Amino acid sequence: MRVTSGARARMPSDGEFLAYLCRKRKALYGKAMRLAIIASALLLTACAPRLSFSNEAGGVINRTGSIGSDRAYKLATDHCAKYGKIARFTDRDVLTNSMRFECVAS
Repeated sequence: MRVTSGARARMPSDGEFLAYLCRKRKALYGKAMRLAIIASALLLTACAPRLSFSNEAGGVINRTGSIGSDRAYKLATDHCAKYGKIARFTDRDVLTNSMRFECVAS
C-alpha cells in the first residue's frame, strides 16, 4: 500500500490486510522469543554459584542452593587444583546460602 502525492490512498483488501497482520505477528513473535531467551539466560546466570572470596588456603562460594551444590563443588575443586591441592568443604551456611571450603594437600 503505497501513497503517492496527490492520489487518494487505496484501502487494502481483506487478504492484503491479513497478510500484513501475519507478517507483523511473526516479526513480533520473533522479537518476543529473543527477549525471553536473553532474559532467561540472565536469570540463570544470576542464580549460579560464584566464588566470592578465595586464595590458596580456601574460599567462600555464594549462592549455593540445592541445585547449585554440584556446581559449587566443581568451582572449589577447580580453584584448589590451580595450587595442586584438593578441596574440602568445611561449612555450609543456610542463612547466607554459601559454602566455605579449604584447599588441602593431596
